[in-house]
Amino acid sequence: MAKFVTQKLKEAMRPGRVYRAQELRTLSNNLARDLKKLVECKELVRAAPGLYYRPVMTKVGPLPASAEELVRAFLSDEDFLLTALDDYNPLGLGLTQLYNETIVYNRKRHGRFVLDGRQFSFRRPRNFPRNLTKEYLYIEALNNRKELLEDTSRFELRLAEQAKALDGKELLRAANSYGKVATKRFLEKVVR
Repeated sequence: MAKFVTQKLKEAMRPGRVYRAQELRTLSNNLARDLKKLVECKELVRAAPGLYYRPVMTKVGPLPASAEELVRAFLSDEDFLLTALDDYNPLGLGLTQLYNETIVYNRKRHGRFVLDGRQFSFRRPRNFPRNLTKEYLYIEALNNRKELLEDTSRFELRLAEQAKALDGKELLRAANSYGKVATKRFLEKVVR
């Protein structure tokens, strides 16, 4: 009977989707035991306390859950934006450092958490866009410049040069919506 229940639980979980344990309560009389069995058999992966997923199987082995899926389940919400300090590298600002942390802008949680072995920094800014734009990345590069691990002495000069190639009005609009006070002042000088 227990084998039937664990099989039913496994089949109810869509591969690649992350579930909170409380979402699975109705599928088992002893959920903790059944989840533990499935994790031991490598049918499920425990991503964090209370978070589980059934990995998508490929020819080379199981795929980890996507960052979006992990965050969606962790927050029980879809109102978030994922980015990383690495995203500033293609902006032409002379940045090349790679970082091992995903930044999650959201309205619920803050702090650093490990989900499925990956580092996530949850932040609650007053505002953030639905999707990443080039202008938003410039604003965030300025907002987060103190977190960058490389020499940023020429950073502002390069950013001022790059800002001239962008739509100044759009850049100022993004600065007013998402920028810190120092970021707004810097861009007002550069754009005007």
